[in-house]
Amino acid sequence: MWRSLVTGNPMLIELKRMGRRMLGSGGLRPLGIVVSVLILALWVFILGLARAYELEPEMFAWFELFLFCLLIPPFLYTSIAGEKERKSWDILLVTPVSSAQIVAGKFFMGVAAIMVISVLFSGLMLVGEASLPPYDPWRVVRFQVFAGSFALVVAAFTLLASSWAKRSVAALATVYTALFVSLAVLPVVFWTIVDPLYHGYESSEVYETVFFLHPFVAFDKLAGRESTYGGLFEIAWYVGLTAFFLLWTRHRIRGSVRRKFPGAAR
Repeated sequence: MWRSLVTGNPMLIELKRMGRRMLGSGGLRPLGIVVSVLILALWVFILGLARAYELEPEMFAWFELFLFCLLIPPFLYTSIAGEKERKSWDILLVTPVSSAQIVAGKFFMGVAAIMVISVLFSGLMLVGEASLPPYDPWRVVRFQVFAGSFALVVAAFTLLASSWAKRSVAALATVYTALFVSLAVLPVVFWTIVDPLYHGYESSEVYETVFFLHPFVAFDKLAGRESTYGGLFEIAWYVGLTAFFLLWTRHRIRGSVRRKFPGAAR
């Protein structure tokens, strides 16, 4: 299965395409050099701030979660909807590539982006953790595993939205709307309704119970060492949701194959 989905997956050419956008035939393109230097300079600047002002790793983790919500969808929203717009989706469906390989190949675009962001923020978090003794690098590991698992959910949901949409912009709008409603609107509405019914600690407890999968609520408990089993419960839910969205996307692709090419087994 590993060879079929990863090492021998022809769909991983998507990663090569992304690399070619950044690299020219003779090396880095001028625009790629400028962007890379600016990102590195910004990272070094923030790293200096972290050391000078002893910024806590929790601050970087919060910002990282926000960036995952903001930056991961643009990497994946054209994965399937873009193929439909380019009229290449039907061609892809008649190739010997399986539906699982299509999902895995597209999904790894998001995984690559998650890994890059995680590496950059890991350095910042480690510096912040070192400035606040006792030094505990495992806190940073827990933070990153938690944030990464949530980012996988965002990536998988974006891929599912792309499989439903006929236009890329509709897929991106669906993802951002879903994130905004679930992470901002619903919590505010729920708190407005519940807070008058309870008092102080009780209302907070009800809120945390209902929104236990809300990344910022769950991370607040994790950072305060109040999360059950150090965040493993929430991480397990995120991994399960990721698998659910990916399987749903595969089901969508297989259904599309059966509708367009009856009798085909993918």
